[in-house]
Amino acid sequence: MKESEAIYLKQMFFDTMLTASIISGDKTVTRRKLKIPKNTYTDRYPVPSETVLYNFNGIKARFNIGDIFGTQIKAPYRTGDIVLVRETSHLNKVIDRKSPKVSMCFKADGRCMGFDVTEFEMNRLLKLTDKKKEQWLSPYYVTQATSRLFLEITDVRIERLQDITDEQALQEGIKEYMTDDMRTYYAPSKQWCCEFASKRRNRNDWQEKLSTPVKAFREVYESTLKKKDTGICDWQSNPYVWVIEFRKVDREYARSEERRVGKECRS
Repeated sequence: MKESEAIYLKQMFFDTMLTASIISGDKTVTRRKLKIPKNTYTDRYPVPSETVLYNFNGIKARFNIGDIFGTQIKAPYRTGDIVLVRETSHLNKVIDRKSPKVSMCFKADGRCMGFDVTEFEMNRLLKLTDKKKEQWLSPYYVTQATSRLFLEITDVRIERLQDITDEQALQEGIKEYMTDDMRTYYAPSKQWCCEFASKRRNRNDWQEKLSTPVKAFREVYESTLKKKDTGICDWQSNPYVWVIEFRKVDREYARSEERRVGKECRS
């Protein structure tokens, strides 16, 4: 799919570790923050205890927030949507300059893949490679022309964060690991588990924090939050979250399905 043939796709971003879990097939669902607007009377964001969901039809969620009745929030994705995952990657080499084709290397698994691109896209990648001191390009510099990972949304629902079960945590990419002393831990990757343990080497609670899939998921989730999320989106606050299930699809399917949906919308 060349840039001139590209069509608009919704996008998702994951860190490198979670992208690798999607590629391996271990991660088939993601939980995303549900951003509730400020209360217009108090000019502040309501805490979860003030928020009551009373309807969700798969497209819009309706909430009763304090003094505001019927606040609606549109779902970020709908079942059947094709989503582009933008990955950290770099230009490996230009394979062909005449009928432009480039090879991109992806950080998640170190694999390289060839793409037919426009001359404009090839030159853009060459300029970025010369300009950036780092080898890897941020996902924000990646376009659809050199993306390899596409997802089809299979289900969208709303849950409270703490409602996640061990089975669902495993679908989030959490896996079981066995240490030398035959104790079982759960983590998204062996490297992440080792780094987590190393940071807490002098504390006695790190084993307990990884003793179940849900506990491990909590640590991964909270590691993605910013300081401003404390009291609003952290685990203790137990906020509503979007639960988005998906499956991997190839580039050809992504293009044909999105074109079909686009044609139906225009007709």
